[in-house]
Amino acid sequence: MKTIQGRCMYVWKLKPVLTVELGIDNFVRRAQSAHLSGVWIKVAEGETPYTNVTGPMKDIFTEVCHKLHAAGIDVWGWHVPKCATIAKAKKEAIVVAELAILIVPPCRERAVAAQRQAVITG
Repeated sequence: MKTIQGRCMYVWKLKPVLTVELGIDNFVRRAQSAHLSGVWIKVAEGETPYTNVTGPMKDIFTEVCHKLHAAGIDVWGWHVPKCATIAKAKKEAIVVAELAILIVPPCRERAVAAQRQAVITG
């Protein structure tokens, strides 16, 4: 399993960050010039996917992930757990596992799919 190392940045609201940075490519260049090893982007709160990964932002989020990976920068999904009950915790785990497929590079998709299945059948 990959661990978090080096300098990372947290992104709560992706759309305003990309607006300020004048687009995805400039955001990636700035991340490289800051010598970031990873970027954490909020993907869910409780059982609910966050706006960074829904609607029109879903494709933008996927592009950001691919371009950061291509630049050698890891992308981590940031989930705010609520887990009021064991049943709700399992639902949250399923949501996060489904969102993970947007984050990981294609070569790791099968591993994530296996982890997702393990959570679902858990």
